[in-house]
Amino acid sequence: MIGTGRSGTPTRTSPRQAILVDAGDFHVPCSPRADRAPVALSVEVRRAVLLDLLGSLVGVNGATISVVASGVAQARTIAATIPPGIDLITPPVDAAERGGRFVWAIEHLLRRAFTAVVAVPSDLPALPTRTVATALSSLATADVVVGPTTGSGLYLLGIRDDVGLGVAVAAGAATGFDGLTLTALTAAAGSRDAIVRGLERRSRLPDDATPDQVREAIATTPTAAPRTAALLRGLTDAAEIGPAFPATFGGHDFARG
Repeated sequence: MIGTGRSGTPTRTSPRQAILVDAGDFHVPCSPRADRAPVALSVEVRRAVLLDLLGSLVGVNGATISVVASGVAQARTIAATIPPGIDLITPPVDAAERGGRFVWAIEHLLRRAFTAVVAVPSDLPALPTRTVATALSSLATADVVVGPTTGSGLYLLGIRDDVGLGVAVAAGAATGFDGLTLTALTAAAGSRDAIVRGLERRSRLPDDATPDQVREAIATTPTAAPRTAALLRGLTDAAEIGPAFPATFGGHDFARG
C-alpha cells in the first residue's frame, strides 16, 4: 500500500494481516465410541497437530498469529504449549452476550485495525502455508473467503471487515466452526451482496479420529506435519515392539522440543 509521508515523499506500508486459530477443545481426549474399544487420539497427538499447524502458519509472511481459548481454564492449560511470539487470546466472561467467543475474537482483531483476518480450527492436520497465504491475499477483493471441508462444513473463514463479519454471524458463527456450513454462509453472503471466494476442500479431524485417520490426513503433505508424523511413527513402533514399550511420548514438550 502506497501512502504519503509528512514530507510529501511516498511511503510504503504493509497491510496488517491476522491469523486466528480456534483452540476449541484440542487438549481434551475424545470419548471412545460405544461400538468399539477406545481408540481416541491422545492429548499428545492432538497437541502435535496443533503445533504443526502453528508451525505452518508462522511461514505466512507479514501475519500476526493468535490462538483463542475457550475460556480462562483452557487458556491456563495451553499457555505453556503455545510457542513464543504467538498471542493467546482469552475471551471475556460476557463473550456469549457479545456474539460468542469466536465472533468476539474476530471482531477483536478487526478493531485492532487488521485489514484481513483468517480463522482456522486447531484440528486441521498438515495445512500448507500457501493455503492461508492465498486466503489472505484473496481478501483484497472479497468480503469473505471460505475453505470448505470434504463434508458440509468449513475449515477456514476469512473476513475483511464488518460486512464479512455480518455474513459470518448470520451464517451461524456464534458457535464457531461447528456452527458454520458452506450453504448457510453462501446464502448469507448472497442476501448482503457480499463477495465470497473459495479455496480447495480439505478434511478436519473428526471427534473420534483414530491414529490411522491422522496418518491418512497428513500423507499428502507430510512436510507440513513433522511433529505429528514423528509421533505417529513412535506409536507404530511401540505397537510393533509390544506393551513393554511406552505407547506415547507423555512428557515431551513439543513447543520447546
